[in-house]
Amino acid sequence: MLPVMFTPYFMFYLAWVYDPATNRTLLGSVPRVNLHDVSPLAFFVTDCYHLLTPCVTFTFIIACTAVTARQLKQIGVTRQSMTSGSPISTKEKKLVKMLVIVSLTFIACLLPTSVTLTAVGLVPDMAVTGSYFDVSLLIYELSYLTETISSSINVLVYYSMSSKYKSTVKSLFQGKEKLMKIEINSIF
Repeated sequence: MLPVMFTPYFMFYLAWVYDPATNRTLLGSVPRVNLHDVSPLAFFVTDCYHLLTPCVTFTFIIACTAVTARQLKQIGVTRQSMTSGSPISTKEKKLVKMLVIVSLTFIACLLPTSVTLTAVGLVPDMAVTGSYFDVSLLIYELSYLTETISSSINVLVYYSMSSKYKSTVKSLFQGKEKLMKIEINSIF
């Protein structure tokens, strides 16, 4: 993400510019002398970012979720071999279910942003200088809404699946006295 943040500075720099209309010198953005030489490099860096970010993000989330679920299952199998209990406890099943739901929600809500980033990287008309740039902006705005929905759903998932989270939230809304009791009890 860092190279993309600095892409505009490959093409422009800040300098003091005299404005004859107001008779003042202001700090402004000035194009570089070699703008036509730097511009393809800047767009290449941006396009690489747009293509790689969604793939890397989804791969990382799926891998982490799979590894965590597998580790919990292995712990359950180890526990079963030592005792005669069930391979995975109900608590661990709920944890895996909650993790998968949160991960899938995140992926589903991040998909519009990822598809747009990929399209901007592959379709030149959706880039900043393209004729379909307004469509890209509209999808970006809608994707902010889906990211907000993802965050909101997470709170509901945690509340419905975690008894400790539920009791903490309830105590927060019941007042400070009850919260103090819970904190003191959890310390001792």
